Parts: sequence; C-alpha cells; structure tokens
Amino acid sequence: METAPHSARSPLYIKIWGVLLMLTVAEIVCTQLSLGRSTMLGALVLLATVKATLVAVYFMHLRWERVLLAGVALLPFPLATLFAVVLMLENAR
Repeated sequence: METAPHSARSPLYIKIWGVLLMLTVAEIVCTQLSLGRSTMLGALVLLATVKATLVAVYFMHLRWERVLLAGVALLPFPLATLFAVVLMLENAR
C-alpha cells in the first residue's frame, strides 16, 4: 500500500473538515426549519450518514485501504441507514 505523506494530504483534510462543518450547519438549519417530522428525521439521517461516511473514508484512512477491508468497514453504514428508514416507516404508521 503506497500512500502520500500526511503533509501532502493536509489540504484534503482541511477541505473535508470544511464539508463536515457545512453539513453540521445544515443539520442545525434543518432542525430550525418548520419541516414535517418525517422530513426532518429523513434529512438528519441522510446528513449524519454522509458525515459518518466522510469520517470513515478520509479520517480513518479507508480510502487508501484495500477494497475488501474498506467494504467490511463500510458495510454497517448502509445497514444502519436501512434500519433507520425501516424504523421511521414503522413510526409513521
């Protein structure tokens, strides 16, 4: 596995941090808007999933790992999303 030194990736980390900051602001704005409960929960789950994926891929260095290891590490994210969607659908009944 050949990777660039951390100093070469620093601008990338700063960009990802900025994206995470903007997603956090979007979550706060989402809670302040008068959206329906299901819409707000769906948006918050989606934003949290994107944030968790970015953290796992870049800050846990999964982007530079082998595909199988990255797949095993990232598999819980779509499963958790599916679980959350099913719970929200059950709650809407």
